[in-house]
Amino acid sequence: RFDGCGIVYCRTRNSCQEVAEELTYRGVEAKAYHAGLKNSERTMVQEEWMEGKVPVIVATISFGMGVDKANVRFVAHWNLAKSMAAYYQESGRAGRDGKPSFCRIYYCRIDRGNINFLIKKEIAQKQSKRGSVRHCDKSSMVGFESLVSFCEQSG
Repeated sequence: RFDGCGIVYCRTRNSCQEVAEELTYRGVEAKAYHAGLKNSERTMVQEEWMEGKVPVIVATISFGMGVDKANVRFVAHWNLAKSMAAYYQESGRAGRDGKPSFCRIYYCRIDRGNINFLIKKEIAQKQSKRGSVRHCDKSSMVGFESLVSFCEQSG
């Protein structure tokens, strides 16, 4: 057990549901938060987490903007973030009260391949609309590659 709360980030709505159910099954009360929930459900889940009634929230990146909770003891990424900057921003929610906390990222090459494919697809769609390559298109791939490098070198 731990004193405080945590956030587990997942890439898909289904992963959020599955991870929240598995954590609860294993004795850690957790609730899913994602765009597939009704606004009222998302509000309720966030309020329960903010009030400490639910210690773990399992969420897509739709969660967290504007959330400032001091006693977040951990942030886990069940899937890779899309960039090192996104990982830092999401992980920065842990330990804001200055007490010990940790961040963990679960890395697998399947995730790497899936996200790499999605980023390339997004870039191709943008380029086909504009008819040209822009620096910002390349920077999204560079940001992702820096996160992959971090994971592979950290082992």
